[in-house]
Amino acid sequence: MRIIDILNPAEIKEFENPPIFSYQQRKVFFEIPVGLKSKLNEFFSPVNDVGLVTQMGYFRACGRFFRLNTFCNSDLARFGFEDQSTDSELLILQNQNRLIES
Repeated sequence: MRIIDILNPAEIKEFENPPIFSYQQRKVFFEIPVGLKSKLNEFFSPVNDVGLVTQMGYFRACGRFFRLNTFCNSDLARFGFEDQSTDSELLILQNQNRLIES
């Protein structure tokens, strides 16, 4: 039996990757809410803070989370980071996803 193709390869890639934001969109989606600013001090490193704010921005834009290795370098560069992080940081991001959803 043949599997139905719902999305073509380009659409799959677009779905699996975070949105590409303009400068103005970054300002809107990555704005840190007042209630979250105090919680950022609870995290142990700037990498955690960047991961949380980046996931939050993607979630605001798309209503879902993305894998760490798909984060846009231009979004990370906004915070002074140039590339994606390690697997242990991925676990931290999963915990942050639960915080964003609540």
